[in-house]
Parts: sequence; C-alpha cells; structure tokens
Amino acid sequence: MKRPPGAIRKDKKMNAGIKRIFINLILPLLLIVGCVFTIIVGATNLGKLKAYPKAEAEITRINTTFAGEDTEYEVFVKYTVDGKEYERELGSYQSSFREGKKIEIAYNPENPNEILQNSKTSNVIVIVVGAVVGLVGVGMLLRRFFRGSAV
Repeated sequence: MKRPPGAIRKDKKMNAGIKRIFINLILPLLLIVGCVFTIIVGATNLGKLKAYPKAEAEITRINTTFAGEDTEYEVFVKYTVDGKEYERELGSYQSSFREGKKIEIAYNPENPNEILQNSKTSNVIVIVVGAVVGLVGVGMLLRRFFRGSAV
C-alpha cells in the first residue's frame, strides 16, 4: 500500500528533527563527558607518576600486529623492585622504542606489577586533548543557546 505524500514529508521532518537534536544536544554532551573522562585519566596518571617510585626497565620485546591499516604494538619491559624481577606489558608505545632500550618507569609500591611509563608529556597531551574536546562541546552548546535554535 502506498503512503500518502504528506506522510513522507512528515517522516523526513521527524528524521531532520532527530538529527538536529543529536547535533545540537547529544553530541556536545558526549564531547563534554569525554572531556571530563580524559582529563580525569590524565590527571590520575600524572598524580601516580609523581607519587610512584621510579625504576629502570629494559624493553624485552615488542609485538607488532597489523589489522588492516592499523598497527598495534605491545611493549614488554623487564625491571627489578626490591631484588625481585618483573616482566610486564608497558601499555604504551613510542616510535623510538626498540628491544634492549632502557627506559624509566614508575611502579606502584604496593603492587609492583602495576607500572606506567615515566612520561609526563603524554599525560599532559591527554589532558590538553580532553580540554579541547570539551571546549568544542561547550562551544556547540553555547552556539545553540545563543542562536536560539529549537532542539
């Protein structure tokens, strides 16, 4: 059964309304939530880096996985805490990494298995990117508010 021409126009208006709500309200709110999350993660890691003791670690292996156009790296390091040797995945990668390279890590004194690369720069970048994303979200909301567009 054919739909009357008016019903098709009504469906298109409803789809346009949903798109407008997504762009004017939901997307900016998602950007702000993402901003808060990334800033919290970056600040938490910076706090840990400041509080955790440091140790020298040696990169023991780098596993490389190719998935289409993406390349994923797993970096494993060996380090010693209080005379006990540990080997763990670092959780980050830099193009300068190679097997045998010595790097500085920070470790949780209560659980030396928990490690972070001792890099303030990468955590500051996370915070800055989070702030920029949040500002974009706030800007989108303010634009909607001052323009007075209907949601």
